[in-house]
Amino acid sequence: MKRGGKLKGLIWLFQRSQTVKDCKKERNVEKFFCVLLILQILSIFCFRECHAGPYPNPNILVETDWLATRLEDANLRIVDMQETREAYLQGHIPGAVYVDLDEIVSAVKGVSRKTYLWPGAKEPEKIAEYCASWGTETGSPDVELIEMRIRDAGIGNDTVVVVYDDAECLYAAQFFWVLEMLGHNRVALLNGGIARWRGEGLPLSRDIPPIGPVPFKARLRPEVVTDAAWILREMQNPQVTLLDVRSKAEYVGTAKLSKRAGHIPGAVHLEWSNAVDPLTSTFKTQEELKDLLGGARITRDKTVVPYCQAGIRASHTYFVLRLLGYEKVRLYYPSWNEWGNRDTLPVE
Repeated sequence: MKRGGKLKGLIWLFQRSQTVKDCKKERNVEKFFCVLLILQILSIFCFRECHAGPYPNPNILVETDWLATRLEDANLRIVDMQETREAYLQGHIPGAVYVDLDEIVSAVKGVSRKTYLWPGAKEPEKIAEYCASWGTETGSPDVELIEMRIRDAGIGNDTVVVVYDDAECLYAAQFFWVLEMLGHNRVALLNGGIARWRGEGLPLSRDIPPIGPVPFKARLRPEVVTDAAWILREMQNPQVTLLDVRSKAEYVGTAKLSKRAGHIPGAVHLEWSNAVDPLTSTFKTQEELKDLLGGARITRDKTVVPYCQAGIRASHTYFVLRLLGYEKVRLYYPSWNEWGNRDTLPVE
């Protein structure tokens, strides 16, 4: 073989080796991104497979063992909504950030709840006065303020959020509804709350995590909320079920927490607390919940409008309906605080 031929052969071999190396690099890069994609898919899958039982919409309820193995997940934000900040400081799930329910409520209602301090058990005679004054000052949701509260909690549009409280998910469910109203669809409640977490001997912390604000932009969903004008138009519609979730005494009018007692005409009654197992503070099984709703003639083919006194208990029922796969649920957030204080609205 001539010298020139050998040189061309060497060049060809070198170029081929480089091509092979480049191909290997490309394949390695492809493998790397494939692994990232698989991990992301598994993360979503694991979030959807975290449920306690065979509920129709299981991805919105997580168990303690699922959460306990994911405390270090960078894309997971645990939200503590215990009744007081003092309770949070005494012990919370590691990494949890505290969110004040009053701040969320005042932003959603568009007024400052701090103006009207809840009288509590020490002054029961002032509760009706409190509800009356609160109901007359209901405004429009302050979306920018709500966005700020959520950003400050370290919650972005794609953050996986798990919320818990110390009140059978009563407060946590309200934050669940707020996030859904704002278009955030990766939020779940911790079944049993901190009481179950503590009862199972799982770790607690007093450390406040260094969480900074992250970008969050609301994508409002008007179909999950309603108002008095809509109810007046639709209260005779057979495809609409008004659901009063207050106590029986409030429903029939023997307990009065506003200017007027009673309920919205045509509303059926099912107290919110019936959805919770009183011994474990966990949600009842799918079968038990379906029996409860079926007994009150609350079916999935209709639009269900839960309400209570101030929107908190109704938020809990909103969550239960969503857990059972109800698609048409509209929360009447002002509830009896508004309806019971407006003389122009009918009462039964």
